[in-house]
Amino acid sequence: MKKIIAIICVVVIAMAGIVGCGGGGDGNGRNGGGAVGEVFNFRLAHVNNFDHPYDIAAIRFAELVYEGTNGNVRIDVFNSGVLGNEGDIIEQVQMDALEFGLVASAPFAQSVPSMFVFDLPFLFATREAAYEVLDSDVGMNILAELEGLNMVGLGFWENGFRNISNSIRPVRTPDDLTGLKIRTMQNEIHMESFLAMGAMPTPMAWGEVFTALQQGTIDGLENSPIIYQTNAFWEVQTYKTITNHFYSPAVFFMSRPAFNRLPAEYQQVIIDSERIARDYQRYLHRVMDEAAIQVLTDNGMQITEIDVDLWRASVESVYEQYMDMIGADLVNAILGM
Repeated sequence: MKKIIAIICVVVIAMAGIVGCGGGGDGNGRNGGGAVGEVFNFRLAHVNNFDHPYDIAAIRFAELVYEGTNGNVRIDVFNSGVLGNEGDIIEQVQMDALEFGLVASAPFAQSVPSMFVFDLPFLFATREAAYEVLDSDVGMNILAELEGLNMVGLGFWENGFRNISNSIRPVRTPDDLTGLKIRTMQNEIHMESFLAMGAMPTPMAWGEVFTALQQGTIDGLENSPIIYQTNAFWEVQTYKTITNHFYSPAVFFMSRPAFNRLPAEYQQVIIDSERIARDYQRYLHRVMDEAAIQVLTDNGMQITEIDVDLWRASVESVYEQYMDMIGADLVNAILGM
């Protein structure tokens, strides 16, 4: 844990001096309703801990906005789900009861079906490939669909790649998953993907996972390295496989009425600050993921690499099953980039 804290400190010091802006807007209407000099007090909520890249970068975003508006837009960041779970955060922002939210893409999918595309397995080979799509017109068009929910989609942040672990045996191929009960989210595409790979997907509330692993109710789980490290899963898991089977973006969004209350000058500060904080958050996530893998190894977890082509072939049926629901044009546009 000391290694993680030291790395965070170095990164924060290195990145704190970032200045400038990341591009002139994203097509949002900016006919601001307020006046320059008026004070606005906003809140931003997410569900991760204070030491997660979400929180560190969200605080940086709030600082950038404060600086860029001469202290007239003040944003308090609420972490650890103190304002509700991700569904609650979406609902509150939609109702303009909360100004900002930072939520994984999956909870949006029922209302914004194009978000389902990010649930497809092995969609992105690298982070860079994901960023290319998320920051392109393809990604911006998906974010624009939040307008129908009374929200402004400001950008895609990062949840990172998800890996598989278990307490039974090393997993190198999909065949090694056969018969293993792996905790997944209550997500249809995720569950079908694990079925295709040979596992027994077992949806379960996150708060129950550690105890279920201790008791042998499930054999393993899948999540990002940071989550494994912050939850000390080495105490109940022996084998970890770097599958990178799902890449999970996070959606950074704002209440449309709250955005409209700001003068145009402050709206631009919001947009520019989000771009800087987004890049900072992605960088933090990469550094902390790499550090977390080392922490897991130091605490006795056995790390296995895979032949990704073999795994990707095992889930081709998932693409066929969900292509029409998600939209063939969208899927093919991403695969073709």
